[in-house]
Amino acid sequence: MNTLKPSLSVILNTHNPRMDFLQRTLVGLQAQTLPHAEWELILVDNASDQPLIDRVNLAWHPFARVVLENELGLTLARLCGIHEAQGPVIMFVDDDTILANDYLKNAKDIGDQWPTIGAWGGSINAEFEGVLPPWIDRYRHLLGDRPLKRDSWSNAYCWSEATPGGTGICMRRKVAEFFAQKCLDPNHRTLGRRGKALTSGEDGDMAYCAMDLGFGTARFVCLQMTHLVAATKLTEEYVLRLREAIVISSVLLNQLRPETRQTNPIHRLGPLGWILFWREWLRVDHFSRREMLVIRRAEHRAWQMVHEMGLE
Repeated sequence: MNTLKPSLSVILNTHNPRMDFLQRTLVGLQAQTLPHAEWELILVDNASDQPLIDRVNLAWHPFARVVLENELGLTLARLCGIHEAQGPVIMFVDDDTILANDYLKNAKDIGDQWPTIGAWGGSINAEFEGVLPPWIDRYRHLLGDRPLKRDSWSNAYCWSEATPGGTGICMRRKVAEFFAQKCLDPNHRTLGRRGKALTSGEDGDMAYCAMDLGFGTARFVCLQMTHLVAATKLTEEYVLRLREAIVISSVLLNQLRPETRQTNPIHRLGPLGWILFWREWLRVDHFSRREMLVIRRAEHRAWQMVHEMGLE
């Protein structure tokens, strides 16, 4: 363990990873220009079927270690990493993300130079595996392709260009610890991915925690990363599952917070709403029709969950 306090703690959460993707992530971390002595690496093995401690080589980093979180769930893995981290800035990176060589140095500099920002991230550029289907372009953002043209920052409780994604996100320690306190509420822990479930509202929850403490959020062009997208995600079925999960996550996140809480819009749809729905239905292609039905189903499921949680 590092006897000197690191300036940055990098937490790599993984569950049953594709080892070729994970290896590329680790190679990207090994190539960072920020000296290894200034940051620590914590690999959280989240209930992988084959434990990773003997399958990954972290000997290149003097302050790297593998820790286990045996209860499945991304939020739980992140909380484990926060508990282990020693640095004043905590950064999460996914096991399918390659950071540009200067990512950690730039992230540290931003933390030093922008004291009003509590959570920040960068430009995410997807690297797709295999041949892209022609319909995928309009869903690239859902698959984590979020290239950034200019720096963007905000302190509004809404998802925007300034909202950092879950991979590559940096948080001040006080923000990360505040997020951990929020997660004592089991409703907040429902937002994170768990196994094959694709819910992902914890990303927004972490960003909103920065604003709860009076900070802003931002994304910077100088923070470049590559998101590896497996061919198995380039199917209609996966994209529809992802679309459904995002709708549910968005509703739950909004209802968990008084700043964004809404009344159930489904009850207000009325005859005109259904007329507009079916008119749009007649105009679009087969896949878009499937998507429309998935969204309606997700909205009903999300508001049923809201009712069960007592958040209406």
